[in-house]
Amino acid sequence: MRKLNPETMKLEIGGGKEIAITEHSVWCVFQIPNAGSDPPHMTDDEARIIRRELGLQICGNAYNPRRGFSAGDILEGLNKKTLRGSLGLRAFFMCAFQSLLFSNTDAYIRLEDVKYTEDLENIGNRNWCKAVVDHLRKAARLYRKDFSEKGIMAPISGCGIFLMVSVSPYFFFYLFFYFLCNCVHLLIMLQSEYLSCCNHSRYDVATRVAIMFCAHLAFYNVCVCN
Repeated sequence: MRKLNPETMKLEIGGGKEIAITEHSVWCVFQIPNAGSDPPHMTDDEARIIRRELGLQICGNAYNPRRGFSAGDILEGLNKKTLRGSLGLRAFFMCAFQSLLFSNTDAYIRLEDVKYTEDLENIGNRNWCKAVVDHLRKAARLYRKDFSEKGIMAPISGCGIFLMVSVSPYFFFYLFFYFLCNCVHLLIMLQSEYLSCCNHSRYDVATRVAIMFCAHLAFYNVCVCN
């Protein structure tokens, strides 16, 4: 993240070499929509109320408002098939956004994840490539500010896996194909269980994000768990 200049949005990898971080480069990696409107607007107070309602639906009596709910809670519900229909689809997107496209330093669902998934009917009509670039710019500025105080302990957010792919794409594809056989059941489950009644726009975006999400899980297993 230190190599990303938030003002020019270029990765300064040394030796005078730079890699531009643009909407097109994000599209080349993730193949997510690169045209359309920005994500839905919602105030933090509105999102906070909806997040609490979603937490109750996803976690039931186990939901703790102070703790919130995490990507792990969502994955557990998807695996147990207790999350179905629109709720299951929204939960999946919140998990994918939190863990991949707009990742954070912890696994808890943020207000931004609630806002981004408010309008599922038009989720395929949003410019998610622009959203990823904008979020990376914000994350790089925040990291530079924190780094001066915390050094290497400064938290990193944003789509870090995209930055790694930009520098070393072969590493990404190695991880993807190595772990795909272990993650493909999640994609199949999502297609058959949660996306059968959805329109083409949501189906297409969910399938693409599911594939990238599986790759992210593989990346996490190798680089963090081992």
